[in-house]
Amino acid sequence: MFIADHAPVYPRVKLSRYDKLNALHQAAVFLHQDRGLDLQQAISSLLASAARDAVQLNQRTALIHVTDPNCTKPEVLVMTLRRPVMWTILQKPIDYLIVLRVPQLFDDTQLQVLRDRVATVVAANHQYFTQWRDDPVGLGMFADDLV
Repeated sequence: MFIADHAPVYPRVKLSRYDKLNALHQAAVFLHQDRGLDLQQAISSLLASAARDAVQLNQRTALIHVTDPNCTKPEVLVMTLRRPVMWTILQKPIDYLIVLRVPQLFDDTQLQVLRDRVATVVAANHQYFTQWRDDPVGLGMFADDLV
């Protein structure tokens, strides 16, 4: 029997409130539960990333990162939101949140290379987002392509 071992994906996440802060908190909870990242570390790192370098890749997708002292290579988490969340002023609300989990010693240059790769993959696959919205296997394969 074949068992897929894809990156963690969470199709159609239902947030308690549909805002950026709740989306960040839920991403931290998923990283804590799925990857064993300390919850407070995840929350702090995601808030810092969102304040400093959160990027809205297209009309539907935002990208942030979290640093993890126990991580040895970059990983990705993909969340689809049941209802869109306003992410950036003067942009449309997003319904896909991509979280990069990177080693703590990752420098800005390495992080930018990874961001550029993610932006390229998202641009190449944006037409499939509606199809993948409820499909954990399709989202998992997409997430695997990101890193």
